[in-house]
Amino acid sequence: RSFYEELIRFRRLNHLGAEADWEITENESLQTLTLLRRSPRPRLLMTFNFDAGPVILPSAVPIGDRTTELNSADSRWLGPNDRLPRTVGPQNTITLSGQSFVVFRREEGNQGP
Repeated sequence: RSFYEELIRFRRLNHLGAEADWEITENESLQTLTLLRRSPRPRLLMTFNFDAGPVILPSAVPIGDRTTELNSADSRWLGPNDRLPRTVGPQNTITLSGQSFVVFRREEGNQGP
C-alpha cells in the first residue's frame, strides 16, 4: 500500500472530513504545528515538524497514554527508519524527524484531552 493510499484510508476511518472540535497550536521556534481533535471520537493528536532537522518533543502528549497510529518518517514510507514507541504517554520524550508528522490516538476509555 502506498503512503497516499494509507492517508486516504486513515482519513476515512477517522472521519477527518467531518466537523470536529480542534485545538491548534503552533510553535514558531520549533517550527511545529500540533492539532488535537477532542471530538468526535477517536481523539487524535497530530504533530507536524516543518523544520529540515529533527525536533525533540518532551512530554509530546498530554495526560494519558496514546497509541502511535501513523508516523510519516517510518521506514515503510521510505523515511529515515525512525521508530516511535507503539504507546506514548506524558513521561515520554520523542524525536520527530525533519519535515515529518506523527498521529497518536487516545484510547476511548481514558479521560481528558
